[in-house]
Amino acid sequence: MQSLFRQQAVDNKYVRFHGPIVLVHHWSNTALVLFLATIIVVSASFACLFGFTRKESVSGIVIPDKSLLSITAPKAGSLSGVLVREGQTVREGDALYVISSERTTAQGQTQATINDSVHRQIGRLQDELSRHERQAGAQLRESKEQIKSLHASLEHLDAELAAQRQKVQLLRDLSERMTDLAKEGSISRNTAALRAADLLEQQSRLASLEAQRLALLRDLSTARVRSEELPLQAERETSQLKRDILGKEQQASEGEARREVIVRALQSGRVAGLVARTGQPVVAGQFLSNIIPRAVCWKRSCMSQLARPALSAQGPTCCCATTLSPIKSSASSRA
Repeated sequence: MQSLFRQQAVDNKYVRFHGPIVLVHHWSNTALVLFLATIIVVSASFACLFGFTRKESVSGIVIPDKSLLSITAPKAGSLSGVLVREGQTVREGDALYVISSERTTAQGQTQATINDSVHRQIGRLQDELSRHERQAGAQLRESKEQIKSLHASLEHLDAELAAQRQKVQLLRDLSERMTDLAKEGSISRNTAALRAADLLEQQSRLASLEAQRLALLRDLSTARVRSEELPLQAERETSQLKRDILGKEQQASEGEARREVIVRALQSGRVAGLVARTGQPVVAGQFLSNIIPRAVCWKRSCMSQLARPALSAQGPTCCCATTLSPIKSSASSRA
């Protein structure tokens, strides 16, 4: 039968109990294909664009290619403040430690007591300076008032002198006429003598007024000189007080500097190997910590002979400073 008829005709004669076969594409197959394609694309992109880090533990240490900056205590004392922590990034000039050289006796802290005494002396000098400035201003005003009063007295005395001179001149003329009349016998000699006595009295008063004028002139000249010297004298005394205050302030500053010393970073970098603790006594030159400069690279050192070829085969021997610290012995290589 199969040789006489086509296979399709023979199959068509069979009874079909299950109906025709229809191939249907389910949505899960499509989703699975898309998911697998996405994974393949992501893996290929990662392989082309990115890398991976592999860590290997080796025996030995790593050292920086640049020298570390060691931070030491500049003077003996105790650490009253540790302002940084291990691994902290600092900039040049940042405060790292505070060293106090305060000494304590039975009366308390010696340097603090001295500083308090110096500050009290500064306060007294400042009060004295304020009083001196007020007194200098009052003396200058008093001197000006005295000069003004002397001028007024001198003007009044000049007017009195002018009147007295005129009076003396009148009495002199009158006395001369009465003397002539007494010689002629028109009046008695006693009357002429009385007029002569009045003239002498007025002349004496005129001489006294002139002496008073000379004394006023001397007083006025002295007052003017004193008025001119007062500002200079006040300025000298004020300058001396200010110099004393500056000296005391410098003494206080030096005392504070001796009392506490702030240790600052000399360059930017990262703090490593911190061994300082608050309250720890230190001596001059004692090691406190290191500062790792920025952009430093670490390289292997003191490795065993077995570890050297393994690390050389795995990658470069220079590692970024942000991934290593001097206390770790692990090296990272980037593929």
